Amino acid sequence: MALHLATQNEEFQPSEFLSLGVEVEVQLLDLKSLDLAPVSPRLLGPLGHSDVFKPEFYSTMLEICSGVCRSVDQAERDLSAACRRLLDEADRQGVGVAGIGTHPFAGLGQEAHLYPDRRYRRLLKKNQWIGLNKNLFGLHVHLGMQSGQQAIELLNAARPYLAYLLGLSASSPFWHSQDSGLASARATVFESQPISGPAPALKDWDDYLDLTRRLLRSGAIGSLKDLHWDIRPCPHFGTLELRICDGQPHLGDTMALVAVVQCLFAWLEQQRRQGRPPAQASEWRLRENKWRAIRWGLEAEMIADEQGAVAPLREELHRLFHEFEGFARQLGCAHHLHQAHLILQRGNSAQRQREVYRRSRSLHQVVHHSMEEFRHNLEPGRAFLRAI
Repeated sequence: MALHLATQNEEFQPSEFLSLGVEVEVQLLDLKSLDLAPVSPRLLGPLGHSDVFKPEFYSTMLEICSGVCRSVDQAERDLSAACRRLLDEADRQGVGVAGIGTHPFAGLGQEAHLYPDRRYRRLLKKNQWIGLNKNLFGLHVHLGMQSGQQAIELLNAARPYLAYLLGLSASSPFWHSQDSGLASARATVFESQPISGPAPALKDWDDYLDLTRRLLRSGAIGSLKDLHWDIRPCPHFGTLELRICDGQPHLGDTMALVAVVQCLFAWLEQQRRQGRPPAQASEWRLRENKWRAIRWGLEAEMIADEQGAVAPLREELHRLFHEFEGFARQLGCAHHLHQAHLILQRGNSAQRQREVYRRSRSLHQVVHHSMEEFRHNLEPGRAFLRAI
């Protein structure tokens, strides 16, 4: 069945199961003020408009993309080479780069820095003040799916675990010069956008097609790119795209999260093939767990069942990581899964940023520290374990 879109007409294009595409959104910074700098057009000139470096909503940000990869190691090689190119050019032009989910003290006044793109202009005109809050930096992971039906079944199966990924990745505690009190301000600000937040439970691929047709017909979306769900099918790529994670300060943490995502879907697919899909969580439990991940990150107490029992997120993640060990060996990403264990031990980026601020009482030092972490992308394969 073809999906008729306002701008495209396509069916789900099958992909190799669990093939990977990774997209990393980064901040571009003025080295004197450490504020966001609208320099992406200047960088994209010498870097080249390509499948590796892409503009984003504002010219203060840039997206770095891997190719289509069969393994986490291959994606790491792609991203490591791209980060090296970006940092070399950024150094040449006197630009800083950081990868955390929000800039700690940048204000709203970014409208003048909108990247010149018709779709971005349309979204800003439609969303008004909400569009001014798109200084948000995420990690997106595409996973190859063999059919639209497989994509929908695994989307449904993954919904209870997305809050776990958010808590693990949380890297945006500061917003507009204030400690938000949250581990991921990015996640809650992003939910202010239309058609955002948790993806709906869908019966099958036809149900997805019917929903998207209605959204298009009503003008709620202009294309599938306007589905800002935490996880969404991408029919033209033949993937499921996870969009819930905050951006990571260091490539090692990025690849650890990618490995967790790949192992999660290998585990869910095994259950699907064995005819024992995991029990679905109720909508109230999904929403509450996402809020707890937003608020407390790795320190969250997650609702573990429909009766209201709770369990520490760290313990839930340890349990899942042990479930994933066999899959990680098969997929060749056991060393990256080990790095995910290290994140549980030393804390995520939100915790490290708060520790820097506690010691320095300076948001500028938080930005400087995040730039230092990103620079360790020049040393691929070395876990960033610097004590702060």
